[in-house]
Amino acid sequence: MKQTDTKQNLKLWFDWVNTCQEHKEGKAMRRCYLKDQLKLKTAEADENLRIATRLNALNSPHPKHLTVFVNLYIYLAENLVKDKKKLNNELKFLNSKKQTTKITQLDIEHAKTREIASLNLLGDSQRQAPDKYKTICPFHNDTHPSLVVFEETNTFYCFSCNEGGDVIKLVMQTMKLSFIDAVKYLI
Repeated sequence: MKQTDTKQNLKLWFDWVNTCQEHKEGKAMRRCYLKDQLKLKTAEADENLRIATRLNALNSPHPKHLTVFVNLYIYLAENLVKDKKKLNNELKFLNSKKQTTKITQLDIEHAKTREIASLNLLGDSQRQAPDKYKTICPFHNDTHPSLVVFEETNTFYCFSCNEGGDVIKLVMQTMKLSFIDAVKYLI
């Protein structure tokens, strides 16, 4: 999958989330979107594995070249499986029957310890220093990486739109969740 496809899918996802937020059935619409994405990821992973199997079966005068392509398609399929797991986790969160509104200070502190990088909400990144990296900002139309994630403090800041905050605020804004739902998602 190309990097432009990933960015386009991410933009489509944010557009979808914004649309969902405008409707009363936002969660139901998001569930439908997640189910569609799961089907797409499954189909893509299956196709990549099929291509890898076909390439592996070919008798080529250049077996090293084929091995590179086989490994590439297997790698892509593995990444799609990881994406499917993330989508499944979000779907489980949306489908959870537990709708308690109580969270404790301990829950908030635990949620703040989740690393921003581990959430994979921001897409591709460029390492700027050992303790920070830049990425495309999801809060505005960004063509150059302007959002910096500071790993030491587990915070983010966009130098273009001046959005910033901690991991809870990032989840709230990217996934359009309330504070309580964002904390629950992170713990």
